[in-house]
Amino acid sequence: MEKKTIGKFIAVLRKANGMTQKDLGDRLFVSDKTVSRWERDECDPELSLIPAIAEIFGITTDELLRGEKNNPNAPSADDSKPSAKADKQFKAMLFGRKRKFDNLTLISVGISLLGLIVGMIINLGFSKGLIAFFVTSAFLLASVICQICFTSNVRITTDEDDDYHELINEANTSFFQRSIFVYFVNFAILAFCLPLVTVINGTYFGLGFSAWLLYGIAFASIGIILTYLIYRIIIKPALIRRNILIFNEAGLSHEKYSRKLLIRLSSVSLVIAILLGIAISVIESLSSTRFADKIVLETPEEFKEYMESSYDESKNESGEWYYDSDGNLVGSALIIDEDNPEPFKNSVVLKDKHGNEILEYYYHNNLYSRIEYNTESEDRCPIIVYTRDAMREANTLKSGIKTMLAIAIFAEVAIFAGIYIIKVTKKKN
Repeated sequence: MEKKTIGKFIAVLRKANGMTQKDLGDRLFVSDKTVSRWERDECDPELSLIPAIAEIFGITTDELLRGEKNNPNAPSADDSKPSAKADKQFKAMLFGRKRKFDNLTLISVGISLLGLIVGMIINLGFSKGLIAFFVTSAFLLASVICQICFTSNVRITTDEDDDYHELINEANTSFFQRSIFVYFVNFAILAFCLPLVTVINGTYFGLGFSAWLLYGIAFASIGIILTYLIYRIIIKPALIRRNILIFNEAGLSHEKYSRKLLIRLSSVSLVIAILLGIAISVIESLSSTRFADKIVLETPEEFKEYMESSYDESKNESGEWYYDSDGNLVGSALIIDEDNPEPFKNSVVLKDKHGNEILEYYYHNNLYSRIEYNTESEDRCPIIVYTRDAMREANTLKSGIKTMLAIAIFAEVAIFAGIYIIKVTKKKN
C-alpha cells in the first residue's frame, strides 16, 4: 500500500475540522502559503511544529508522522470528502468571517463620514476651504488604508483541490466587492469636497452651504460616473483576469454582456454629452446682444427723438422727480443735488464720420446698455440701441439656454444609465 504523506494527512484533518489554510497557519504562526506547500508535499513542517499540529487536531505525533490514525473510524489520508459536521463548521466559520468583515467595513465608512463632518465644520465654521479639503482627504486616506488591511487579513487562500474551493472564491470575491464599495464612497466624498479648492474664493474664504452643496453634488455625480466607467470597463476585467474577482461561467457571461452593453451605451451618451457641451461653449462665446431685442434708428432726428422721449417717459414712470402745475421741480424720491436737480440727464453731441456736429441730445445713462453707431455712413446711421432691460432679458435667456443644455446632459446620462440597469437586470433574471 502506498505510504501516506504528512501533507495529505494535514489536508484531510484540516478539512475534517472545517478549517482553512489561513486558520491553521494563524494558529501555528506561519503563512497560509506555507500550509499550502505542506499539503502539496513540496516540503514538510519543521520538527518543532509537529507536536503543535498534532495537538490542534487531537492526535499523537506518531499518528501525524505515519499519516493515519490508530482509530480505523477516524478520517485518514484516503478520505476525499469532508463530513457533514465539517461542512457545518466551515460554513459557520465563513459566516462569522463575513460578519466580522462587515463590521470592519462600517469602521472604514465611519472614518470617511467623520472626515466629511470635520471638513464641513472647518469650512462652514472657520471659512477655511483649503484646510477643510486636506483634513477630509487625510481621513479618506486613512479609511482606504484601513479597508485595504481589513481585506488583506480576511482573504482566504485556497487550492484547486480544496473541497471548499468554490465557497472560498465566492467569499473572497464578496470581500473585495464590498471593499470596492468603500473606495467608491471615499471617491464620492473627495469629489464632493473638490469645489473647496477649485471654485473661486473657496480655497481661502470657504464656500457657503448652498454653493458647496450645488457644486459638490455636480462634482460628485461626474466623479462617480467616470470612476464607475473606468472600473467596469478597465479595472474589473483586469481583476477577473488576475483571479482576484472570481465568477462561475454564468457570472463571467453576465460580466461580458454588461461590459459590452456599458461600452456601447456610454459611447453614445458621451457623443451626445460632447455635442451638448460644445453647444454650451458656443452659446457662452456669443455676445448677449445676439439674444437681445434691439431698436434700429435710421436717421439722427429719429435717434434724438427716441433718446429724449424714452428719457422723459422713464423719468415720469420711475417717480424720481415730482413737478408742480407750473412744471417746477418740488421733490424727488432720490437725494437731489441743488446744482444738478436731474443728475441722470446728460447732454451728448452726435458727430458725423468727419467729426462735425450733427445734433445734440440728452439721455438717462441708466437706461441704455449699449449704443452701436454705423462707422461707414456719413451721419453714423442707422444707430442700434440696446436698453438695459433688453440686455437683462437677453442675459436671462442666455443663462436659461445654457442651464437647459446642462440639464439635458445629466438627463441623457440618467436615461442611458436607466437603460443599462434595466437591460442588465433583465438579462440576469
